[in-house]
Amino acid sequence: MAEIVERCCGHARRLVNGIGALEGAEVLWEPTINQGLLRFGDDARTDRVVQRIAASGEAYFGATTWRGMRAMRVSVCNFRTTDEDIDRAVAAVSGVLRNAE
Repeated sequence: MAEIVERCCGHARRLVNGIGALEGAEVLWEPTINQGLLRFGDDARTDRVVQRIAASGEAYFGATTWRGMRAMRVSVCNFRTTDEDIDRAVAAVSGVLRNAE
């Protein structure tokens, strides 16, 4: 069980940091366990990016408000998540950001 928890936490860190390294992304909260927060400019753009990622069908991240700002909540809790899944999710966000207004 500990190995599963550690792997999910590692995937969450890798996912948040991978997305956070993309142009136009900002890490608001780096995971200490398995959840992190990111932002993409202002509130409206952040919401658009979150919606477009979901529409792509490649990944799903929820939107939230944190300290008065809209953010994308990243959580990894499925024991079946792989390194390849993380790579695909980062690529999906990258594609959305390249085409975002």
